[in-house]
Parts: sequence; C-alpha cells; structure tokens
Amino acid sequence: MALLLAIPVAGLSFLLLTEVRAEADVSGEISNETVTEKTVVPASGEAESGGDDARDYTPKSDLRGFEPSYLVYAFDNEAHLEFKVSVKYPLLETSVGWFGKWIGGSNQLYFSYTGVYDFFVFSDEAVRPSAPVISRLQNPGVFITNTRPAREGGGLKTVSLGWFHESNGQYIQDNQTFMNTANAQDFVSRGWDYAGLDFKFKSLDPWFTSGTVNYYLRLKFFCNCQGFGAIAGKEDDIRIFGGTRTAEISDYDGLRFTIDNFDWDRWHYGLNLRTGTSSSDALKRLSVRIELSYRVSNVPIKLFYFNGYGKDISTYHIRDRYIGLGFEFW
Repeated sequence: MALLLAIPVAGLSFLLLTEVRAEADVSGEISNETVTEKTVVPASGEAESGGDDARDYTPKSDLRGFEPSYLVYAFDNEAHLEFKVSVKYPLLETSVGWFGKWIGGSNQLYFSYTGVYDFFVFSDEAVRPSAPVISRLQNPGVFITNTRPAREGGGLKTVSLGWFHESNGQYIQDNQTFMNTANAQDFVSRGWDYAGLDFKFKSLDPWFTSGTVNYYLRLKFFCNCQGFGAIAGKEDDIRIFGGTRTAEISDYDGLRFTIDNFDWDRWHYGLNLRTGTSSSDALKRLSVRIELSYRVSNVPIKLFYFNGYGKDISTYHIRDRYIGLGFEFW
C-alpha cells in the first residue's frame, strides 16, 4: 500500500531544485522563515499570453525550500549517494477573515513534500545490478504556520500544526517475500500518517556562540491510518524480519529537539535529538544527528554523523551509524 501512496519524484526532484527561490528552514521542522522572492518581469515587447516571445517569460514561483536539501556521499555498511529534496508551497494566506480574527500574527497554509533517495552508484554489479536508486522516504503534508511578531532578544517565532503521510514506496509486506528477496531490507513497505505540532524559538543573543540560534521542539502523533486518513491501518510490523517481537513507530519516534545556528560567519552547526514517546522505555531510545557546514563561495559543504534508530523507516527499529559529506542546496 505504501507503494501506491508514494509520490514518484525521481525526475521531478531535480526539476524542483531549479524552482526554489528561498533558503530552506532547518532541521526538518515546520516553520516559516523570512524569504526573499524573485519576481521575473517580462522584458519590453515580450508577450505575456502567446506569440513567439512568450517562451522567454518565466513566471514568478512561490515554491520554497522546506527542510535542508542536499546531495552527499554517505557511508554506513555500503557507500552510496544520498539525495534529499524538500519544498513547500503556500496554499492559502489566512491572516484575515475568521482565522486571523482569533489567532494573531501572520498565518499561512502550506503543502510540503520531502523525499529521500539512495543512489548505489558505487556498488558491485553482482550485489546491486544497474546501480539502482532506492526510495527511502516519501513525506507529503499540509500544515498551517503561525508566525509571531518579532520580539527583541528572540523568543517564540512560529507555531505550526499539520497532517502528514510518511512512507517509502516499497512492496514487501510479509516474511516469506522478505526471505526470498535480495537486499530485502531496502524493500520493506512502511506507511503511516501523523499529526505534527512544532514550536520554533529564536535566540538573538545566545550565550555559547555568536549569531542567531534557532531551537525547535516537535511532537508527532501517529495515526493507525494512511493516505491522509483515507486508509485504515499503518505498516510498521517488524515481524516481517522474522521472529515474534513486536514494535511500533512511536517506540522510536515522536519527540524531537533541534538546535541550529545559521549566522555564525561561514559556519553552520546543527544538533538533532529524537526519541520515542509510547512509553518510558521508548524515551531511552535516543537518536542523535550532528551536522556541520562551511560555506565556500555560495556553496555550503555539509558533513554529518548519525547514531541511532530510523536512518531509514524500513528499518526504524534497528540501530545504525553512518556519516555523509557533500553539498547542501538550501
């Protein structure tokens, strides 16, 4: 079922890269950063509605970066390229009307999409024929962000609430298929919906570094459903791997805390902590991701290290360690 719900974006992802006009929000949290948008005005004599010259006109795009998007060389058990694209698009401005009457500040409704892919270009042909590209994450959603008025010294910047679908576009749903498939862990089907509640805080006078520091707190409330609530049940059964042990995604995810610094000369650092919320034991399953970027000219060079659960949602219950080095686009 997750395969039916996944968004096919192998080619679309690269097209999206050319459309984004703003820097992404960091850490994977829902937020509404101030962006600078480019409006393209037709040159004198160009036709806006047809004619030979109309093909030279590029309309303004409201497509924006969402989470950090990158292309990195990654290594865990097998070297590969990891590609992530994440964008958002404003659907409805809600600062006026009944919503704006009850909730102050600036309010914006967005559609978002995040996709993660692994490209096994370095793999042995005998192990992975044809250097496949494997879908790791398909994560569309709709959310509303309330941006609070600016305050001296920082404070609460945004509050966001939304509904999201998370899957990987794969097909293995039983142990028999798993046992008879090469590289079977890559193709275990996962899918579920969740409600996301996010708080972003900005500090303009941090005590441990210069520049601006953003703090994020995210809560995920998982639903036993998929397809934005249209399909009953979620796909997170780990008995596909064999054995009788049971678990669910909320044992390993549901609470996230992130610190990001963007204004520290050419450097940027990030720390992401994640844990489950289903029980006191789940709170002990801590996952850590550390990021460091340095901007060379206009290109950030990105280095990260991950230690924890859920590197890929197909194996959300297995502890992994891996590193990556490459380019961050926004």
